[in-house]
Amino acid sequence: MSQYKANTVNTGKPTVLFLASFFPTRLHPVKGPFIRNFADVVGSSYPLVVLTAEADAEIPGFWRVERSEDPNFIQFTVFYNHQRVRIPVVRSIVNFISFFSGTANAYRLIQKTHGPIGIHHLHSTLPMGLFVLWLKWTRGVRYVLSEQVTIYIYERFAKLNSLQKLLHKSIFRGASRVSALTAYHAEEIAKCGLRHDTMVIPNVIDEQFYGPGKRIEKDSTIKLIHISTLSPVKGVDDIVRAMAMLRNSGLDVSLTVIGGDEKRIAELQKLAEHEGVSSMIDWKGWLGRETFVPLLQQADYFVLNSAFETFCVVAAEALACGLPVICPDLNPLKEFIDDKNGVFFLERTPKAIAKAVQVCVSNEGMFDRISIARKVNFEFGPNQVLAKFETLYEEFQL
Repeated sequence: MSQYKANTVNTGKPTVLFLASFFPTRLHPVKGPFIRNFADVVGSSYPLVVLTAEADAEIPGFWRVERSEDPNFIQFTVFYNHQRVRIPVVRSIVNFISFFSGTANAYRLIQKTHGPIGIHHLHSTLPMGLFVLWLKWTRGVRYVLSEQVTIYIYERFAKLNSLQKLLHKSIFRGASRVSALTAYHAEEIAKCGLRHDTMVIPNVIDEQFYGPGKRIEKDSTIKLIHISTLSPVKGVDDIVRAMAMLRNSGLDVSLTVIGGDEKRIAELQKLAEHEGVSSMIDWKGWLGRETFVPLLQQADYFVLNSAFETFCVVAAEALACGLPVICPDLNPLKEFIDDKNGVFFLERTPKAIAKAVQVCVSNEGMFDRISIARKVNFEFGPNQVLAKFETLYEEFQL
């Protein structure tokens, strides 16, 4: 499947409604890009509508619904003003009512304009799962759930209070079928006591957007790249400290960092100044796919230092560009990274990160960028992922 083909007309297949707890919008165009990729895949074969919600303090009133068109799907976004009430407790109640009222209105509009919905597909439990539960309890609507977030790693889920756990369990157990991103993720969901029949649907990587590309003439600098939210669990602080160790070892190395808000970038820039590596690091902020893919293609290694992951789509995207991945020894990463396309470090420390980079540099010929890209593009390609969605939907198509 080299190009997507929109299916907004009757194809004989049921209309799918994505109820996405996070999805790219005009306010946050890079939010939930992996669900956006799923929408491309499903929209290539099914009539698809996406319903999502976003807080927006700039809108007049409490909420409004905006409709937009994509080549592969129609999107309805509920924008609700989350700053209209000053009192915190009252604000939370008003915000929930605004979210729910706007979502219900958008749902009625979708039914009116697009006809019966054949498959309700929830992406991540909260907050959209609250609306889906209401549909099930009041109208008997069945739904499937695809989960992506790290809250369902057992050690994290165990820290939730009893009410939160009950809510999550209600959404999971109410679903007709459930999918996770990796076998590890499915096992963690079972350990949390949520579901024991979770199937695996990995993130999708489409070769029309990725690939080794045409590299510019290589110089002596070893080019590292990192992409994430830059939140503390991503361990970027220790990557910065590792850069200082690499410099002190005499290695000519640079780092490009993509992602993060201005406040977090400023914090890390201050650390880089303290470590004396400011000139070695280029902070890009958030970039769209059309901008960050060429940067991946020109880099030598992708470096990751997450405390936990359920899949890590940016690591797969790096591999799809033929880029070897340097990363911690996490179970979900080991499902698609091995010694042919990456190097693991056992401890999440600057010293371990620096040593893994040095191993790569010392064994430069150990990686075949073309083979790396070909393997991941096949395993996570649109055709393979679409076939798994067909299985997820099969009981709704009888």
